[in-house]
Amino acid sequence: MQTNTRHVVRLAQQQALASFSKLVENMLAETDALIVSAARTAPAAENATLDAARYWIATAGRPFRASMLARFTGYLERAMQTMHTDLRAGLHDIRADNLTLVEDTVMTRQVELDRLVLRLRDVDQLSLGRINLTIANLHGVSTVLERENPFRPYLAARALYETVREMVRDPSVSKVLFDNMAGAMAHQLPGYYAAILAHFEARGLNARLLAQPAEMTRAERERMRGQYAGMSPHHVHGLRELVLQVLDERKAERTPRDAAAAGGAPRLDAQLKQLQHTGIGAGAEPAPLALAGQLGNKADAPDRLTIDLIGLVFEFIMHDELLPPAIRQQLARLHLPFLRAAVLEPFLLHEADHPARSFLDRIGTVGAGMRRGEALNDAIGGEVARLIDRVLGGFDQDAAIFSDAERELDHFVGKLVQGSDAAYGALVEVIDAEASGARFSAVRSALAALLAPLQPDPRIAEFINTVWIEVILCQRDGADAELLPELIWSAQEKATPADRAALVRTLPDLVRRVRGGLELLGMSPPESKAALDKLVAVHMDVLGKRIAPGTPSMGLDWLRLHFARFDAAGTLSARAPVASAELEAALAARGLRATLYSAPALHQAMPVDGEWLMRARPGAGFEAMVDSSFVAVRLVAVSAHHAAFVFSMPEPAAPLVYKKAALLAAMHGGTLRPVEYAPLFERAVSSVMAGTGARALA
Repeated sequence: MQTNTRHVVRLAQQQALASFSKLVENMLAETDALIVSAARTAPAAENATLDAARYWIATAGRPFRASMLARFTGYLERAMQTMHTDLRAGLHDIRADNLTLVEDTVMTRQVELDRLVLRLRDVDQLSLGRINLTIANLHGVSTVLERENPFRPYLAARALYETVREMVRDPSVSKVLFDNMAGAMAHQLPGYYAAILAHFEARGLNARLLAQPAEMTRAERERMRGQYAGMSPHHVHGLRELVLQVLDERKAERTPRDAAAAGGAPRLDAQLKQLQHTGIGAGAEPAPLALAGQLGNKADAPDRLTIDLIGLVFEFIMHDELLPPAIRQQLARLHLPFLRAAVLEPFLLHEADHPARSFLDRIGTVGAGMRRGEALNDAIGGEVARLIDRVLGGFDQDAAIFSDAERELDHFVGKLVQGSDAAYGALVEVIDAEASGARFSAVRSALAALLAPLQPDPRIAEFINTVWIEVILCQRDGADAELLPELIWSAQEKATPADRAALVRTLPDLVRRVRGGLELLGMSPPESKAALDKLVAVHMDVLGKRIAPGTPSMGLDWLRLHFARFDAAGTLSARAPVASAELEAALAARGLRATLYSAPALHQAMPVDGEWLMRARPGAGFEAMVDSSFVAVRLVAVSAHHAAFVFSMPEPAAPLVYKKAALLAAMHGGTLRPVEYAPLFERAVSSVMAGTGARALA
């Protein structure tokens, strides 16, 4: 392994250790919460074991964490030394003196450990696969083997299993802890993977780019050879270094460069601006690779590299076979404003969400989703041309114009593709209605489970279940759920003067927050006053000692801890799953035809707001496996909160509807795949990367 590669992997080892330490800490906290939850429904005979497990976490949690981290550190160090170095004994090495009998207990432990490894591997196979691929590419091998990945889940599973077995003597307590810790570790593992991937990708090791087909067509090789023919080896090396920085996700300094502050920049920017304005309408701008010669010596060395890199990127775009010729021609006109943005804001090259890059990628996604001879093509092409005209005429130094153009393109394309068939809009209406109902049911069930053991004042319970639940549902982040402990506490008996004084101090803020929630619902002043009067009556009874004695009374801190579990299922984030049977029935009632895909519970643990969903926007082209073969489909609509995704199918087939978990599962399993293997800018930069590498080796 080369020195720089070894250094990158060693830094990844440090990142893995830091992330694993955080994983163990979160795992312990989540394990305690899981045991508390289990205790509510467990038979009375099991309560003693569950209490013992919680006591063990409270008393031995810190040494357990230290022991587990030390064990994992040793396993990881060993794995670092042996990756892609096969130290296993071959058949010719086996002799009678190195054969041993395997005890039954060892076999049992191995079975339990293998079961845990399988569970952890299934949590986030995509991220694990990307790490496996990155490690293989770092070692220059084509065969991807998980056992060569030092960050594989086996090491975490073994550290957990061995530490629990060593430190917990009571078998029943050990089983409870191990089972719940395994579940908590599985829940925390995606974050561990994400940190390692972020480390590699920050250093230009993007597994998505490494995984793309490496073979270039003859035309691409000839074009690439011509692009670099006139460049000196020193300049090519500089380009390669710049490309590596572009792939580095560590952000450049986010300070826009004033065109008047850099030497030579005023003349360069003025010339680029003049050329930009000539490109309005007819496309009179120079070819991407001809621009550097036309600018002469007006650019300093860093800007010349930027000019050449952006020129090569747009040269790739002009030949990108995923895009229709008309869209390529329009994107070529974006070259000059994009270059000016990169010169004025160098961090553009490092940030995928920069407005200029995001607009470029969005056009690329829409273009890749266009089908030959389709009636929508002219309308899409015309809108892209109009928006690029606006950028050419309006961009000076404020990149917000790119964001505005992208929003307009999103709105136009979404309305266009959804309007191409009346059934698409009706499908989304039904899906949104079902998602809203599912969320209400989930929130109501969660509230009922938490309120039941508290036996609150019936008037407060009615207010929460009929009024305040609507306020909670209005807030996607569930901020108003935080008022539940105060509402319950305020209606409990206050036996001492100090308790009554505390209630008096609390009431003004409580009433203010309740009034704000009622305003959020749009209640009229008389309706709001009537609701508040009912609460005031309860509080007057509390202060007047008219609450029935013996009513359960809990402290405010205890109630806050109790209600902290309210959003364990993600219901307040609008992620309550829509039941497939109800959705199918609702579609049938409206006479709507659709093929509905849902996912097994296993896939609910997958991340739901990752890069896949970011690219799943109306107008994007996909390929779906239907009857053992792939069919070109287009995403035409996304329901509220990303509950479901509607894809158009070639006539006369019915549209495809994927629930969110099903979409992720299908993309994870390869039965649904985007036409683009990476966003347009990344594809172009990876082509430049391949070219600079080939030129450097020549």
